Amino acid sequence: MKTKIIVIAIATMGLILTSCNSDDDNNCLPDYTGELLEAEEKLVGTWTLTGIEAEDEIDLTDDDTENPSTNLFAQVSDCEKDLIYTFDDARVMKFMVGTTATDCDNETESTSSWKLTGNRLYFVNTCLEFYMDVTFGGINTAFAIESDVVITNVEDEDIETTVTYVYTQI
Repeated sequence: MKTKIIVIAIATMGLILTSCNSDDDNNCLPDYTGELLEAEEKLVGTWTLTGIEAEDEIDLTDDDTENPSTNLFAQVSDCEKDLIYTFDDARVMKFMVGTTATDCDNETESTSSWKLTGNRLYFVNTCLEFYMDVTFGGINTAFAIESDVVITNVEDEDIETTVTYVYTQI
């Protein structure tokens, strides 16, 4: 199915490589440590993907009907929607893909350390530091991540668009 590009885009979540050291002296970035700041406490808990909205209308469904929509969440499989972040107060973040939906082929789980500075969420994983900008909504019960991606539609055309991924706390 052509929607596999969605999983790749979601899994990368617009993470931007900000520093890397692959020298043989093993000078890895240390994990984040220390007590959470008050502003970081809003992230503690489990967050599940509840929305994928594209700037442009895209048809991902192979249903013999031309029905493009900006609502990509409605067009992807349960396995592709099965994305979960868990943040704990010891600065451990787990990112899980395809672990709760039935019969998912590409189950993935990764663990990182995390910190939140303003609206920028930082991760350290395997000696690399990543970040993504998050926007909080509701009473800090949801956050959104915006990413520029290329998505292949049902007609096998690549479409460059901006996609917003929404996670809701459960």
